[in-house]
Amino acid sequence: VKLMDEVIGAVQAVVEDNPLLVESALWAIAGSLSAMYAELIKMPLWCSPEVYYKDVRPWIQLFNDVSYQGVVVYDGPQMFRGETGAQSSIVPTLLAALGIYHESNDLTLHLNVMRRYMPPLHRQFIDAVREGPSIRPHVFKHYFAHKGLAHAYNAALETLVRFRKKHLEFAHQYITERQAGDVGTGGTNFEFWLSQLIKETEECFVGV
Repeated sequence: VKLMDEVIGAVQAVVEDNPLLVESALWAIAGSLSAMYAELIKMPLWCSPEVYYKDVRPWIQLFNDVSYQGVVVYDGPQMFRGETGAQSSIVPTLLAALGIYHESNDLTLHLNVMRRYMPPLHRQFIDAVREGPSIRPHVFKHYFAHKGLAHAYNAALETLVRFRKKHLEFAHQYITERQAGDVGTGGTNFEFWLSQLIKETEECFVGV
C-alpha cells in the first residue's frame, strides 16, 4: 500500500510538473522496494527449497479440466493457472509508472493472462497509470536542470533489478535445480524470460 501511494504521488507530481516532488517520490519508491527485497531474502528462513518443491509447488501448478456444478459462469471444464507472484498488481503498476516496456514474448503473454486473476479495480488502476503521464519522459525533460531526478530514477530501477535478480535466483534454487527442465508454475520457460526482463530493465537506466 505504501509503495502504491508513492507511485500515485510521483505521477501526481509529474502532472504538476514538479521535478523536486518527483525526485522525492522516486527515492521513496526505491526505499519501499528495498524493504520488499529485505523481506524476499528471508524466504529460505521460513520455507526450504525441498519443502517448497515437494509439499507446496504441486498445489500451485496448472489445473486442467476443473468442473463446477451449478456455477453458470463456469460452464464446462475450466483451466486455471497456478499461483504466481505475477497475479500481484505491484510490479505491473510500478513498470507502468516508470515507463518500462518489455518486448512481447511467452512470459509477457503469460503475465497478461495473469491480470485476469487480479481484482477488477487493480486491473483498472494499472491501466490508468499506464495511460497517464509517465515518470520517464519527465526525467529526460528536466535532465539538465535537475540531475538529482535522474539519480533518483536510477535508484528506483536499481532496487527493482536487485529484486528481480533475487527472484530469479530463488526460482532457480527452488525449482530448476530440482527438476528436469525449467518450466515454472505458469508453464513458461521462466529462467530465460526472467533474465530478459532484467536485461530490459537495466537498459532503462538514465546516463548521469
